[in-house]
Amino acid sequence: MQTEVKAFYKSYFNFKEKKLPFVSGKIALSKDFYTIDKKKRWITNFYSRGRVHLLRSFHDCILTSARTVIIDNPTLNCRINGLEKLSPSRFIIDKNLSVPLKSNIIKSAKKYRTYIFFNSINKKKIKLYRNLNVKMIKMPINELGDFDLKKILLKINKLGFSRVFLEAGLNLFANFLRSGLINDLYIFISNKKLGKNGYKDFKKYMKPHSINKNKFVEKVNLLGDTMLIYRMK
Repeated sequence: MQTEVKAFYKSYFNFKEKKLPFVSGKIALSKDFYTIDKKKRWITNFYSRGRVHLLRSFHDCILTSARTVIIDNPTLNCRINGLEKLSPSRFIIDKNLSVPLKSNIIKSAKKYRTYIFFNSINKKKIKLYRNLNVKMIKMPINELGDFDLKKILLKINKLGFSRVFLEAGLNLFANFLRSGLINDLYIFISNKKLGKNGYKDFKKYMKPHSINKNKFVEKVNLLGDTMLIYRMK
């Protein structure tokens, strides 16, 4: 049962051998491959969203972007009866400290451990975040003014987290995929098209670093929606 054992302990081996947490990336798409509905918050159905909550419970932290927090105002916890205590910690990449203090993720920081990776020097705002129980982590930026995503993961690893669930918009998702930092990939596809209400075409955006079809491992029917699972490495 070597294959089964390896699959079961995949996050542990990755954590110990590569000193990196195991990263599961998730993205939701309409049937015509848009990632944003201009009129609605949700693209996928109730059952897809339930599966996402279940996936959250399998990970010890969620990584997202400030832009996602600002646009969606999520809580990023596990809202399945009996699994609430398995809600993961939350990490936000927020270079300029732009996440509103009144956002759901900040307001719930006393209940769920919450971290912000930042670079901006704003002592007043840093103090306000800390007063709300948010842990602040200052990270360097590169010559392009961006964080090194691998260094972000190494820091998460040093804090003791071994399983990261990447729940962010297309920009950060694509950057992780392009950098080869995603281990497992979950693509949720709705059974509805968005047409003119769709924004950010996944197929066009991902063309330069398209997903290798040989990495496909499973297709799950979610009562209309579809979940595709890829094992990237």
